[in-house]
Amino acid sequence: MTVEELRSLKEKKGYSFVQVADCCGISIGTVVAVLSGKSKNPRQATLDALEKMLTDPKYEYLGRTYTYEEKARAGHYTNVYGEPILLEPAAEYRAKRAGKTIEDYYALPEGERKELIDGKFYDMASPTILHQELIAAVLGTIGEYIRKKKGKCQVFFGPVDVQLDEDDDTMLVPDLLIVCDPDKIRKKVIFGAPDFVLEVLSPSTRSKDLFIKAGKYDEAGVREYWMIDPVKKVLISYNFAQGEYFSQVEALKGKKGLAIYGGDCKIDLSELAELIENAEAKE
Repeated sequence: MTVEELRSLKEKKGYSFVQVADCCGISIGTVVAVLSGKSKNPRQATLDALEKMLTDPKYEYLGRTYTYEEKARAGHYTNVYGEPILLEPAAEYRAKRAGKTIEDYYALPEGERKELIDGKFYDMASPTILHQELIAAVLGTIGEYIRKKKGKCQVFFGPVDVQLDEDDDTMLVPDLLIVCDPDKIRKKVIFGAPDFVLEVLSPSTRSKDLFIKAGKYDEAGVREYWMIDPVKKVLISYNFAQGEYFSQVEALKGKKGLAIYGGDCKIDLSELAELIENAEAKE
């Protein structure tokens, strides 16, 4: 099936880009690039995944308003974990665009934690002790690697404002990031896309980090995106720089190298798993 045919089918069924991305497990940035024609040579695996989703009858309710019963019947398709995702009509996605700006972001009451994505505010969960321990472990490894190699990149941990798209309606606050272009490091903000981003998932922000922010990072030019899921005890990663638009999900075992360093900077995933297990033992 050609890109034109896929795009026509998406429009005919009334699906939003976000819905297609959620169903396929492909980043929204890739879905937009392929179906809009911006991607001149999309990977065959990406086209196959889009065709499978757009022609699968189990998504017949996705593009219109439907009842709770219909939603439950259609809700058996899965996310990157293999879990069911409930559906939401495209009109509801569009209605959520609130039109907020960075001016509104800076006007938030002190202590109110939110992110601004495409003009809409999203709440941020307060970090737990485990969250901080996981970030500290990764930060220590990356920081030591950069120092030993006398690298020019800098590693930061949140809260650090990232004006990702260099525009007025998006401000993200990643848990950890690496920036290799010193011109992006301003007095109060990272202006542009970091090279590497890590998020620790929480129940309240998991969907945002998995889908919405993954798409934003991809579109903006982030080279590599990692997510640690303490509940599932897995690492979810994207190597956008190499055109790997399907997420890799792996258990927290052994070590994994950062792609931006050619795999030379290795994070001890087993150590992260041990931190999670220790935290669970204290509950």
